[in-house]
Amino acid sequence: MNEQGNRPNLLQSTWHRFAAHLAGRRVQTHRLSFDHDGFTVHRRRADWNDVSTVTTEWSQVAEVTAFKRDLWTIDLICIAFTWVDGRAHEIHEEIPGFHHLLASLPEHLKGFPSVDR
Repeated sequence: MNEQGNRPNLLQSTWHRFAAHLAGRRVQTHRLSFDHDGFTVHRRRADWNDVSTVTTEWSQVAEVTAFKRDLWTIDLICIAFTWVDGRAHEIHEEIPGFHHLLASLPEHLKGFPSVDR
């Protein structure tokens, strides 16, 4: 949201992301946290001054899918969590806490294989 409480249009949003990139600022920042109850993805968008969180209880995870996203010059390792109600949320290896969360999945999700780096 901007100062007026409105979401910027596509041109404004694109300009803000481009200007932030030129200034060396990250446009989005993510962070993962987890405990014995579940995990939370914290996201902040610099261009909208918007903060959001997605919290998932381990008991609500129905499926975990790992995949590689081809970004031309690099590959990004991603994990999609599908909840029992059919919704899904995706995280990736560039989010701080990703590797710690990945290593902890076998102890939180029954049948999840051990992850060797």
